[in-house]
Amino acid sequence: MDLTGQYDIPADRQTVWQALNDPDILMQCIPGCERLEWVDETRLDGTIAAKIGPLTTRFEGRLTLTDLNPPGTYTLIAEGQGGLAGLAKGSVAVTLNEAGSGTQLCYAGGATVDGKLAQLGARLLQGTAGKYADQFFQTFSDLVVAKAAEAEAAAMEPVKPDASDQLVQQIKDLTDRVDRLESALATQPRGLNPWIWSGTLIILVALLTMLFGILY
Repeated sequence: MDLTGQYDIPADRQTVWQALNDPDILMQCIPGCERLEWVDETRLDGTIAAKIGPLTTRFEGRLTLTDLNPPGTYTLIAEGQGGLAGLAKGSVAVTLNEAGSGTQLCYAGGATVDGKLAQLGARLLQGTAGKYADQFFQTFSDLVVAKAAEAEAAAMEPVKPDASDQLVQQIKDLTDRVDRLESALATQPRGLNPWIWSGTLIILVALLTMLFGILY
């Protein structure tokens, strides 16, 4: 069974490459995917519930990435055991080409099946594979575009000052007030009630101490 196709994705090649290596994104794109996790740097194990013609089965499989040339090409080797339904395995070469501001994803390869799956006929299997591929890449494209839009929006948000920076500024302001108060008191007539200026000074010093405690 031949597996070939191409899809245009409205996102840059690096973004598409990263998404193709993100299990969380892939899980949302693969119809019926129940589990997908990295075993090591180039292998993923997964569980997929699939309906192929009259057969409904759960595949336990492994995906292996080889011939990695980021962010341009890699080969994907897949093998899944569907119990009595049979074994499915295959490989596809994936190529990401720059297409303006977007990316054209091309894949070419083949797959073989045995057991009850082989009895369904090549036409049904080919049609099912094409349907699953269309669903995968439509969802994948939507998720990649949404993720790119979120990243762009986050980059455009004004940078908020750090809380510690705000406290440092508040401490500086209070220190300046204390200095000004001390200067003003030094020029006041001797008859000024000491309780007035000493009380104010104590409050400012207390606030200053509190801010230092929060910061450090």
